[in-house]
Amino acid sequence: MGEMLPFQLERIEGMTHSWDVRGKRGFKDVWDTNIYITTSGVWSVNPMRCLLQNTKVSHVLYSVDWPFTSNERGSEWLGQLEASGLLKKEEIEMIAHGNAERLLKIKARG
Repeated sequence: MGEMLPFQLERIEGMTHSWDVRGKRGFKDVWDTNIYITTSGVWSVNPMRCLLQNTKVSHVLYSVDWPFTSNERGSEWLGQLEASGLLKKEEIEMIAHGNAERLLKIKARG
């Protein structure tokens, strides 16, 4: 879930005013364009809520932190996300496989 960076993103962005970035892209622009976050086996709705407050849903990728958690648990969590109303079904599908297919130029079997 971004190793705490999504939680700290506003603070980081607020500190960048002191960096010498004349003529360069700001931190948030780099984040929005170049950074992709994996779920990494964090099967909880609230961390996802925080992540989605500052990261495009198109930059979130489903992943399992094997052997610490299982794909079955991840599947349950995707169901919890849908039930929470936090994301639309299409957005959950983006996270589950669509974003990785687009980024990695692959097609998941299905």
